[in-house]
Amino acid sequence: MLSRVTAGEVLERVVQALADMRSPDRLLAVILSETLRMLDAQGAYLLWLEGDRLRLRASAGLVPPGRADGVPLGSSIEGWVAQRGEAVAVANLASYTRLAAPLGPQVGALLAVPMRLRGEIVGVLVATRALPGRFAESDRWWLSIFAEIGAVALENERLLDRERRRTREAEALAELAALPTESLQAFAERVVAQINRVLGADVSGVWVATARGVLRPLGEGASGARGSDRASGRAASNRNGRQAHERHALPAPLAEVYRRGEPWMSADTQEVAAWAEGGGDPALRSVLAVPLWVSGARHGVVWAAALRRSAFGPDDQTFLTLVAARVGLHLGNMELARQRAEIERREVEQQAKQDFLSVVSHELKTPVAVIKAYTEVLEGRAARGDASAVDRDLLVRIGEQADRMLALVEQFLDLQRIEAGLMPLEESRFDLTELARRLVQTTQMMTSAHQLRVEATGPVYVRADRRRIEQVLQNLLDNAIKYSPKGGPVIVYVDTVEGPDGHGPRARVRVQDRGVGIPPAALPRVFERFYQADTKLVRGHVGLGLGLYISREIIARHGGEMGVESVEGEGATFWFTLPLARGPVLAVDDLLELEERPPTPDRPRA
Repeated sequence: MLSRVTAGEVLERVVQALADMRSPDRLLAVILSETLRMLDAQGAYLLWLEGDRLRLRASAGLVPPGRADGVPLGSSIEGWVAQRGEAVAVANLASYTRLAAPLGPQVGALLAVPMRLRGEIVGVLVATRALPGRFAESDRWWLSIFAEIGAVALENERLLDRERRRTREAEALAELAALPTESLQAFAERVVAQINRVLGADVSGVWVATARGVLRPLGEGASGARGSDRASGRAASNRNGRQAHERHALPAPLAEVYRRGEPWMSADTQEVAAWAEGGGDPALRSVLAVPLWVSGARHGVVWAAALRRSAFGPDDQTFLTLVAARVGLHLGNMELARQRAEIERREVEQQAKQDFLSVVSHELKTPVAVIKAYTEVLEGRAARGDASAVDRDLLVRIGEQADRMLALVEQFLDLQRIEAGLMPLEESRFDLTELARRLVQTTQMMTSAHQLRVEATGPVYVRADRRRIEQVLQNLLDNAIKYSPKGGPVIVYVDTVEGPDGHGPRARVRVQDRGVGIPPAALPRVFERFYQADTKLVRGHVGLGLGLYISREIIARHGGEMGVESVEGEGATFWFTLPLARGPVLAVDDLLELEERPPTPDRPRA
């Protein structure tokens, strides 16, 4: 044993190294070298407790084999010391059988003491000798002193690392919070670079789900590893530069994080069968993954992996969760920006449609109206003069074609109004039966091959835009005549029917013909815009294919429904429903009678 003065000098050097410490490794080197001198030892090493395993933190001289890989807690002499918190001194390891201690033939004696910090075991400090021999009580005392100093030094380092880590995390989160101006792929690469830097990961990635729930790298290859390796489609390179095989899908445990919406961490993937079986790279020993949420919905997974065991802890999971939140916020903002741009684009299109309607109304309808007016003037002159029958017939045909052109222009304008949401309804109360009879009467004058009639039990009052409902009914009558080239009956039924879901009775109009009918393949499409059934028997009737589309839109805007029933070769029945008008209806004669009737005490003058 050294003299008191020499021992004091040793302790002073250790304490001075602690006070002047720039690096804990330097202090640990001083502790171990003084341990060799003070205990007359040939070796000394320090094992630090990480989870359930002792890791070799520093060593000098003779160190038993296998310690570089760590010692499980409770295993061997060091693991027993860490678990029980008691020092162990072995004078002759060759004859020691109490604990399994395969320390090798080069180690003859060993002294191990626990390292405590605030009453908790944090590691083990060990001194070894090549030859057997007893350790004195003073040796145990000195080793315990050095163990306490080493524990304080490593704790200070841990606290300092934590502060540095928090600084790096704050810088990384602040950098990710800045409004990005680069592409989505560049943003994703910036994210994984920050994850790798802060967590010390060898591989990290950001994967998002497609509309079908398939996970893909953010930005089509925006996940990556240190250097040029990318985890989006490639496993990490190991420290020797050997690159693993290509990966085209996320390993199953990471995909499960997305599906379950819960984080997952593995200290050693070799102990998780699902990792290798699910396509994980066996070279990656530690994995940490957290779900990615966007606007409250699961959207993907953010993950990191390392080539070493137990690389991540709870603090790392917290940081990665914050990173995932930043990524989710960015993706959510991008979606809001896209929706805002889409709204602005639609507003521009809406204004363009309004401008177009104004131009078309003037530029198309006005010239046709002028042609129609001139034609009527010429017809009048022809009737008063001696124009031939051929000339008069030509003028009639010009007028008919002008009317047809005006109808086509009006259909086209109605289409634009519907798509732009600019078709106002001027509602009034009227009788559908009376409207049907008037239209049938007028239409009958245009055909002699068809017999048009109305069948109704009585008045059926609705509140709707009379002009638009007349347009719908007229279109159905025209179609019934057009698709009945051989003539025949065309019947308009007006009645009431019970509404869906118990909403009360509704008005119903059905237009039935005995014409060519509609092919089964065409039935689902008859209400599509610009669609016309390919019926050879009625070729020559040219139109835009908008009549039924516009009619159904008009009925839908009134809160009604429209449909068709048909058997090819036997005719078709088009129908529509409208809400009934509420309240009683007085006829015109009743109103006149009320006006002429003298007032009574219980009935004031109207």
